[in-house]
Amino acid sequence: MSADQPAKSRSPWLAIFLIGLIGALWCAPVIYMIFVVPGQERIFINHKMKVPQITEWVIFASRWCVKYWYVLALAIGPGLLGLGALIWVIRPHAGLRRWHRLPLLSLAGIPVASFVIIWQAMAVPVPVRIIRLGELHRDKRLAALQAAPQVTAAWRDQMAKTTGDPQFPMRVDDLDQYLIDLDLLWDERQQIRPEVSKRYLSRMAALDAATVATWQTDVTKALGGFGLSASTVVSLLIQQERMFVRDTVNRDEMQLLRQRLRFIPKSCLDEWEELTLEGVIPHLPVIYGESMFSHAAAAMDLIGRDELFYREHWQQDAFLKMCANVKAQ
Repeated sequence: MSADQPAKSRSPWLAIFLIGLIGALWCAPVIYMIFVVPGQERIFINHKMKVPQITEWVIFASRWCVKYWYVLALAIGPGLLGLGALIWVIRPHAGLRRWHRLPLLSLAGIPVASFVIIWQAMAVPVPVRIIRLGELHRDKRLAALQAAPQVTAAWRDQMAKTTGDPQFPMRVDDLDQYLIDLDLLWDERQQIRPEVSKRYLSRMAALDAATVATWQTDVTKALGGFGLSASTVVSLLIQQERMFVRDTVNRDEMQLLRQRLRFIPKSCLDEWEELTLEGVIPHLPVIYGESMFSHAAAAMDLIGRDELFYREHWQQDAFLKMCANVKAQ
């Protein structure tokens, strides 16, 4: 009994130490995502840089952490309690077998590996790209939106009605960024064009839930099964000029463009997306809530180009020629 007593008396303190150590390791990547990554993202924008896909994923995750930090904060308490219970069950004691240490090593190794991946993703050298007007005039356009809250309110309410998403009115930041990127909405002085805003809102009102759901399904199939939110689809549909006649839906044109979606090869989508990210061609702004939003924008851009389709079938040679022309400009 006396030989086992010291080990038992030390186990609570060792458990507390392990809880603190592993908790700190898990907090490190979260703190980096909230406080460091946004600053690095701003550097990428200011220096007109194009980042690799893994860096885009990290930036997207960082935006989520910044926006919903309170969710992470609420998870700390239950997480520490669960960690403490686990450590207490497998706490070190005399005669501990090596395989008992695997859960502890995993709990410590996962956050360390995550931090290394995040750090490497944000440290990758990236080539220069052309900056977009929405990024160049972001501060002026944001100030104009803040000075005209009725515009944002009208867009927010109409988007909620069209998509049927009662939570959309809370996504103010997503909507603001979309409006900032929507170049046709702005004049040379970076002020909102009321007539253009009204036209887009009329188009949005002309879309019904069944139409939006059908496009969600078709675009999801075109992207290989990656689902899109209704707001993402609506934000792209209202930019298709040929789908609307006097702000009412042109059903024949809409059906034609939907049919084209299934003929676009995945490799061509990837290449066109790359060209838009590089700033070689204009991109379609989109309300994004998922990682495939740029793929969706590329698909919606390509289906509107008649030169790429013959009897609604994809023309690969025409696409390659178009890509060569835009790269040569």
